[in-house]
Amino acid sequence: MSEADPATDAATSVHCTRCGAESAPALERAPFPTELGERVLRHTCRDCWQAWRAMAIKIINEYRLSLVDPAHQDALMEQLAIFLKLPGTDAEATNVEVGTPPAP
Repeated sequence: MSEADPATDAATSVHCTRCGAESAPALERAPFPTELGERVLRHTCRDCWQAWRAMAIKIINEYRLSLVDPAHQDALMEQLAIFLKLPGTDAEATNVEVGTPPAP
């Protein structure tokens, strides 16, 4: 029986800031090629990432976000950071602010 490699364990598990799990399965790679993507990778477990993906659809639909609009992209990424409770996120912020949705 061999001992576990700490470097491998660190790469496959993470302390998740959203659910508080000390050693949850980590994402395989950063979801975006940005600093935010790296923060998600370091602080989010697979289950919470899947929960975010479902929530993102609800946010996009509820606020009628257009992901080609940079302001809407920024609003969604802000909500991602809040939802996942990433370090450095304003815990008081809870709402997307992208202006008034278009009339139906």
